[in-house]
Amino acid sequence: MSDVRPAVGDSSWFTHDRFGLFIHWGLYALPARHEWVKQREQIPDEVYQKYFERFDPDLYDPELWAKATRDAGMKYFVVTTKHHDGFCLWDTDQTDYKVTNTPYGHDLLAPMVDAYRGAGRPEAAYAIERVCDAVAALTGIDPADVRRKNFIQPDEFPYDTGIGMLPYDSGNYEGALDKALKLSGYQDLRTEQQRRIDAGEQKLLGIGLSSYVEVCGVAPSKWIGLSGEGWGAGLWESANIRVQLTGKTVVTTGSLPHGQGHETLSLIHI
Repeated sequence: MSDVRPAVGDSSWFTHDRFGLFIHWGLYALPARHEWVKQREQIPDEVYQKYFERFDPDLYDPELWAKATRDAGMKYFVVTTKHHDGFCLWDTDQTDYKVTNTPYGHDLLAPMVDAYRGAGRPEAAYAIERVCDAVAALTGIDPADVRRKNFIQPDEFPYDTGIGMLPYDSGNYEGALDKALKLSGYQDLRTEQQRRIDAGEQKLLGIGLSSYVEVCGVAPSKWIGLSGEGWGAGLWESANIRVQLTGKTVVTTGSLPHGQGHETLSLIHI
C-alpha cells in the first residue's frame, strides 16, 4: 500500500502503541442500537428527549474500565465526548444539552481521565508528604524542617535522580519554602495550633505542607519522543482559537482542567 498518504503530524506513537480502546457513549446507549440512531432513524427531537430525561448511568465505574483496558494490553483510549446528537458528556457553558442536566447530574469525563491516567502526581505527593509528617511526629522536628533537610542542596546541582531521566539542572527549594512560610504566617499558625491544643479546645487547627517539582518542558519532543532517547512519547499539547463572525471567541485545548483555572488563563492570553 505504497500509495497511502502519510498522516499529518507525528503518528509514530500510534504505530508503536497499536492496540487501544474506542469508547462510543452517549444518549444513543439507551436505544442500544448504534450511535447514529437519531439521524439514521430520523427520530424527532421530542421523541429522542426521553433518553435525555432518563440518562442515569448508575453503574458507571471508570476505574473498572481502565483496569480492564490495561489488563487487555491496551495503550490508549479514545472517547466520543460529543456525537451527532449534540449531547455533551461534560459540563459546558456552550449548551444546556449536557450530562450535568440529566438525572445523573455529574461530569463523566473528569473521572474517566483520572482513572485512565492512573495513580500519578497526587498519589505520589501524598505518600511522600505522609512520610515527612510521620518522621516529624516521631522525631519532634518541625515538619517544615524535615522537608528542608531533604531538599536537593544548591551544591548538588546538576542532580541525577538515578532513574534515567534528565538531571535537575537548578533550583532554590529552600528559598521557595522560606518565602511560602513567611507569606502564610507559618510560625503564628503553629503558635495558635499549640494554644488550642493546650486549652483543650474542640476546634483544632490543622497545618499541611506539600512540595514537589512540576515537570514542564522537560525536553524537546525530538529527544523525548518515540524516535529519540526519552520516554517514547512527545510532550506537546494542542490548542485551537477561533474568532467567529459574531465576535465570539472559542478556545479549544487538549488538556483537561482539574482546578488550575485553564479558562482564566485562556482569557488572559486572548
